[in-house]
Parts: sequence; C-alpha cells; structure tokens
Amino acid sequence: ILGGSDPSYYTGDFHYVSISREGYWHVDLNGVSIKNDIALCHDGCTAAIDTGSSFISGPASSVSVLTKTIGAVLSKGNYVIDCKQIHLLPDISFHLGDMTYSLSSSTYVLKYS
Repeated sequence: ILGGSDPSYYTGDFHYVSISREGYWHVDLNGVSIKNDIALCHDGCTAAIDTGSSFISGPASSVSVLTKTIGAVLSKGNYVIDCKQIHLLPDISFHLGDMTYSLSSSTYVLKYS
C-alpha cells in the first residue's frame, strides 16, 4: 500500500485480490449472494471496482434480480425503497477469491430525501 495505512480509519484486515485484466480495476467475482443464496453471477463474472461511485451497478438483468429481491422500484432513474423498510432488507454478499464481503442493508442503501 503506497504510503501505508492508518488503522484508526478501518477495522479488520486487508485482503488482496488480483486484477483480471491488466490496466483495469476488474476482478473475478465468484458470485453474489442475497439471503445466503447465490443469486447472481452463478458461473463467475468480472466486476469493476470503483471507489469513486456511491452506487452498486451491473448488467440490467442482474440489477433486476437484485432490485426485485429487495423490493426496490425504479423512480426517476434510480431504484428506491421506503427508508422504514431498510432494517428488513437482506445482506448482500460478494464472493471474491476465498473471501466473502457482506454488506448490510444500512450500508448498501443510500439515504436521500
């Protein structure tokens, strides 16, 4: 890590994943789980890692599965859900290499009013 890291800004350990295409921030994704079941990318796929985005994006067919599963509806170009329902939403897990990275609903829903 260029310049090191400051543990006061994170918890846990760093894990490294090799890029799948030289020159791009693409990694091999082994699957995406919703409610502990692989729901997307069953046979593996490529994911772009973009720390400059506030959104999870993907192919329309995959986004459709995800939004239907959590009950989000399209409104003005974005998928939305009632904030009162956030605590009821399932975790979404991304499987990269031997690691699973899970997001709780409070971390994958962007609150906006």
